[in-house]
Amino acid sequence: MAVSMTDAELKEAMKHIAKVAGLNLSDERIERDLAAFKGHLAAIEKIRSIDLPIEAEPVHTFRLKLNS
Repeated sequence: MAVSMTDAELKEAMKHIAKVAGLNLSDERIERDLAAFKGHLAAIEKIRSIDLPIEAEPVHTFRLKLNS
């Protein structure tokens, strides 16, 4: 999907994602981050193009650090 989107469409999507996340990104920031966003979407598409069984899909591990 992202491959067929224009830069203007991607920037609009970035604005909506930022709004949902509670961020108020300027147009300049959106412009600067566009290349990184495209790279992120390309990586997602690359991962999705590989036929993996559900057990082999990448898993994100999170650790909670407590300040004591």
